[in-house]
Amino acid sequence: MLLSKLWTFISVVVGVFVASALLGWFMLRLGKSMDRANSDPRYRRRQIVLLVGVYVVSMVVGVSGVIGGSQPVWSLVFLPIPLLIVYSLLRTARQTKVQP
Repeated sequence: MLLSKLWTFISVVVGVFVASALLGWFMLRLGKSMDRANSDPRYRRRQIVLLVGVYVVSMVVGVSGVIGGSQPVWSLVFLPIPLLIVYSLLRTARQTKVQP
């Protein structure tokens, strides 16, 4: 019984340590990516276009779910919000100045 509680405690401590290390690594990568986006307009534009692609794919999946009948029709009520976000992101990507 005592050994079971000890292994539970050790696994929780190791799990929290691994999760914290992973979160720290993600934050370091995010910081480096943000630094690069501030200094490199092409990289910034590429990141924005990638985000637009994620939004568009999500919208296509949602609309196809409604067309296929697996989602209710009322789920299209909030579709204009991601459309406005995509429009805003595309305008931002277009206005980003890139040297030839």
